[in-house]
Formats: sequence, structure tokens, C-alpha cells
Amino acid sequence: MGSVGRNSPCPCGSGRKYKQCHGNPANLAKLAPGALAVTQTPQISLPVFLPGENVRLTCVPIMAKPMDPRDPTGRKGVPGKYHVTVVLSRPGFGLVPENTSPDATEMEGDSHFALGRNQELRVTVKTDNTSIEFVGLANRNGYLGKLRSEPFEAQDLEGARRMVYQLMMSILSNTALELDIPMHVYQIETTEVRTGTILRNLMFPHWDSPTRPRLAPVLEQDFRIYASMYREALSSNSSVYRFLCLFKIIEAIFARRVRLAREARRKGESFSRAPEMIPENPDARVAWLNGIFLVPRDWHPLALEAIFVEKSIGRDVPFIRKEFLAPLRDRVAHALYGRSGELPMFADEALHVDEIDYWLPLTKCIVRRMIKNEFPDLFLSEASATRDPGPSAAVTSASAQLRRK
Repeated sequence: MGSVGRNSPCPCGSGRKYKQCHGNPANLAKLAPGALAVTQTPQISLPVFLPGENVRLTCVPIMAKPMDPRDPTGRKGVPGKYHVTVVLSRPGFGLVPENTSPDATEMEGDSHFALGRNQELRVTVKTDNTSIEFVGLANRNGYLGKLRSEPFEAQDLEGARRMVYQLMMSILSNTALELDIPMHVYQIETTEVRTGTILRNLMFPHWDSPTRPRLAPVLEQDFRIYASMYREALSSNSSVYRFLCLFKIIEAIFARRVRLAREARRKGESFSRAPEMIPENPDARVAWLNGIFLVPRDWHPLALEAIFVEKSIGRDVPFIRKEFLAPLRDRVAHALYGRSGELPMFADEALHVDEIDYWLPLTKCIVRRMIKNEFPDLFLSEASATRDPGPSAAVTSASAQLRRK
């Protein structure tokens, strides 16, 4: 969080002025052992998350006393004042070193919008229920670097983020249309004014990869098709487009299995694939992940929680595809390619961005697991990761489709 005015209320919630509370050096010694002063916001080194996907981190200042009995951990926030900051960047250009998550106040941001040095702009957006003012700040070169809302009332951190997101995206969309320039969001930061607790939305960077044991052209056409679609997904900074590409791979592999099962049946041969289940055992989930990446990782518990969403635990891939991924794809496709007519809602709302971000990490991992099971001699053949034994739920699904035909 940024610096607090000496005469401002202390963010710890004591009711005293900051200079008489945590802002007084003499009081720092009274903090609980290991506690941080509320002005200390170190640059956070990110743990191991799934690369190239959106991450939400909650940064809670360590206080000498509990935050609030309604939210004892301080992670969700309580009714009160909040503000949201959107840091911009030019597409393809990072603002800070990879694997770090600095406070928004420490980043200048950047864009193609020439605002002027030491300039700011103010925009007030009104809705049926509220009116929120946004301040646009220029970086040292005079380009719009970030937009910050003035404090407003919200129920909690997530509610504040959702309340402001559509309004702020409307400003960026209008600017992109008017000036024909991209308005790329680098990081979103929601702050509870009373405590300084921060909810950050940012993109986790891709890993640096070691030299591959063998780097030879792959000539099998089926594999090249799936690899090219996966590369297309990785190259996009749009979570919606990545999801559509990855889901297309899942659908295509299921169709391929139906074809192979039919061909095997005509020849009187058997057809099988390794099962594709989301493990119930937490240790098994780590092994499951390390089995689909070249280099095993020490996965952080928060990463495991983000990848293995609760609805997927113990389920097989056909069930997840049918019950969750396919309906989500259909809603997105309807918004993009449905019956012609006027646009019914904002793009961010119509495209279900939050829900896509929720399912995208697992979708990516499912794709890698399916490609590994489909092309074991071409994909990660050098890795020592194990494959799941036993009958394949995917084969059962493919056989059922054949029987229906």
C-alpha cells in the first residue's frame, strides 16, 4: 500500500491518527513479534503458479491486533471504503521484473495515450446506484500509466473489484475506440482503505525453460495440428481466446478418439487410453501436475487451489467437459457468433471473463494431460513422469458415442 498521511486515521482500525499509532517509530517495538508496520509493503516474490495465467493474490498487512471479527484473517474485507487501481502497459512490454508483484503505487504504468507530463485527467462514471470518480495519472514520459478510483463504498474486496471493473473497462474501451489504440491492462489492484489489504489481479509470467533434451522436427500431422493450436493459445493475452483454443483441442481429441475407436473396431482390435481423472489426494495432484510439465515444480498450495477447483476434484475429464467447460464455451460462442442483432451487454460481461479465469488453469492442464496420453512418443517422451494406469473414462465415452451411432 502507499504511504499514509500523518494526520490520517491509522489503517489498523485503532481510531487514532496514523502519527500516534503505527506511524510513530516508538510504537513499532510494541507490535507483535515479526509484525510489519502498515507502511511496509515489500515487493513480493511470487510462488510457483501456473505460467501465463491470471493470478489473484491477497496481501494482508500483519497487525498487532485482529483486523475485524467479521473477517478475522483480513482476506475478504468488510463493508467500508475501497479504491481500485488499474495499471496499464503497452502490449508485449513488461513493467517490472518477472516473478515479482510490486504495489501499484510503485509502478508508473504505460500506454499509447499521450496525456502530458505531470498531468492527470478526471472522469466521473455514474450508474443507477452510485457515482465513482476515476483519476488518470501520467508516467514520467507523459503517457497515461494508470487509472485509480476515488474511495467508494463496497461490501468486500471482491465486491469492490466487480463494482469498478465494468466501469473502468468502459473508460478504456471508449478510449480505444476513439483513438484507435490498445488499452492493455497489466495489473488490477483493489485496496481496503481501512486496513490496507490488497487484492491483486495479475498475469503470472511464463517460466524460463531449460534446453530440451532433443529438439527435432515432428512430422506426424495430427500432433503438429494440436501443437500449433496450443502455441496459438499461449501467444494470446486474451483469456477468452486462450480458453476457446484450449477447449477446441479437448473437443478435437475426443473426436479423434471416436474415430480411432471406430477404426479399431472394424479391424477387430482393441482401443484404449489412460484414464484422465482429477486426483482426490493432494499429493497425487502434485504428481499429476509434474507429469505434464518437462521440469517438476514445487507447486505452491495457492497454485494447487487455483488449478484444482473444488468442482473438479475426483471427477473425470468427460464429466468436466460436459458439465462445466462445454456450457461455458457455448455461452461465449453465443455472445460472439449468436443470432445477429444488437449487442445485449458489455463484452467483459458477455464473455464471462471471471468464469473463464476460474476454469482456465485446469483447462490448460487437462489439454496437456490429454495430449500426453494421445501422443506419448512425441510429447514429453523424455520426462520420467508417470502416466495414469487403468481403464480410460475417455474410451468409455468414445465407445458410448459409437454405440449411439
